Amino acid sequence: MGLTGVGNARELGGYPAGDGRVVKHGVFLRTASLAGATDKDKERLKDDYQLSVVIDLRMTREKESAPDPEIPGVRNIHLGIIDEVAVAEKQKNLSAEDLEGLDMNNKVDRLILAIKAGIVSDQMYIEWLSSATGKAGYAQMFKEMIDLPEGKALLFHCTQGKDRTGCAAMLILSALGVDEDTILKDYMLTNTYNADLISSERQMLIDQGYEGQELDRYMKAMDEVDIQYMVNALEWMKNNYGSVKGYITKELGLTEAQIEQLQTRYLHNMTAHPAKEATCTEPGNIDYWTCDCGKYFSDVQGENEIGKDDVVIQAKGHTSVKDPAVAPTHTNTGLTEGSHCSVCGAIIKIQEVVQKLAKDPQPMTVKVSKKTVKASKLKKKNR
Repeated sequence: MGLTGVGNARELGGYPAGDGRVVKHGVFLRTASLAGATDKDKERLKDDYQLSVVIDLRMTREKESAPDPEIPGVRNIHLGIIDEVAVAEKQKNLSAEDLEGLDMNNKVDRLILAIKAGIVSDQMYIEWLSSATGKAGYAQMFKEMIDLPEGKALLFHCTQGKDRTGCAAMLILSALGVDEDTILKDYMLTNTYNADLISSERQMLIDQGYEGQELDRYMKAMDEVDIQYMVNALEWMKNNYGSVKGYITKELGLTEAQIEQLQTRYLHNMTAHPAKEATCTEPGNIDYWTCDCGKYFSDVQGENEIGKDDVVIQAKGHTSVKDPAVAPTHTNTGLTEGSHCSVCGAIIKIQEVVQKLAKDPQPMTVKVSKKTVKASKLKKKNR
């Protein structure tokens, strides 16, 4: 997304949703905390993405310690996903021994506390999705999607942009018809986008003496994701609701008609147009795709929008070759000079027929008899 002060920032556009459809680009944006957004980041979100709504999925304490920036014309909505009362109860159950030596101003110590309290585990997504708080938050998120003005974007985020945000992305993509493998790949992209951060955090923990399973457990609580966390959530929804879509309709209250409405609005119906080579007289085209909305694309993911004229390959025009004139004879007709296309063979200048040459007249032969000559001589003599 080109944001310099916001981590794990990407969008959901371009994912295939079956039947030749893909998720529209520039509509659903997912990030980590927006607290560090630069002025240029905010301008890009507002002007380039036409951002309309920001949904903050964090807990109250997280939101207050690093509030979202105010962007003119953008609504900020807080939809907490974690049951903060339940979290407080879990923390109360910790013993003095569990709390010994922990500094709550230290990020690692706070994560250690969350792990000891059972707040962070490979079952936590299921806890959020099954809690009244989580269901209310994600249900309102879908309502915001339905009400989103045409041509505008919606951004959702938490602190690290991976867990609560990852569940939100999974629900959105599932509602739009994206398959499970693609959803898991999107989830795991966090490890790509956070690669440098993960490397530095891992080294920091190693320097503090953490290793093995303990090291891995803390990394998953920080900025790394583990596919098993999401697999557990998907399996739970399939076992209890038949599918993610079943969970969305039964627990989040969306109707089939609303899901169809979301797909109609936020998916491109892509039609393929195979490449056609241009001829001398007929234009061709590159491989391209069109959507019912009237847009043209150079890729099936709908990522690279192009103009209608950009798909056209202009006709090459004829390559003219002369056909030499043929002189007529007394026995054969001739031809004028002409030309044709050396590529397609089309006649450019027609050769016209030249008639045969006329035959020469025969010389006259006069026969004179001897008697006539003699008579003539006699007459001359008598004169």
